[in-house]
Amino acid sequence: MVQYAVPLSAGLELTLGGDVVYEGSKFAQVHNLIETGSRTYLNARIGLEGDAWSVTLWGKNLTDDDTGLDILRYIDSRNIPSPATRGFAITLPRPRQLGVTAVWKF
Repeated sequence: MVQYAVPLSAGLELTLGGDVVYEGSKFAQVHNLIETGSRTYLNARIGLEGDAWSVTLWGKNLTDDDTGLDILRYIDSRNIPSPATRGFAITLPRPRQLGVTAVWKF
């Protein structure tokens, strides 16, 4: 994570920041039949702050990494009475997000 603040005139401050989050691949079970793959999130923000207020423009997952967060193993019972097969459900991450946060201190 990095954050940089630049003082401006009349009590204003410009802030710039960003961070990179890396998570290595994870397996669903001890048999290593399926894995998530590694993922990297890039987040950034720029803001302007006064004495009693701030406005920040931010972005999360700017590279729109869609690597699965987690894997759930279950038994797929649609094939019963024949032998049941394994099924896997993958939890997907939030896509790229952009937003503005405004704060008024009173």
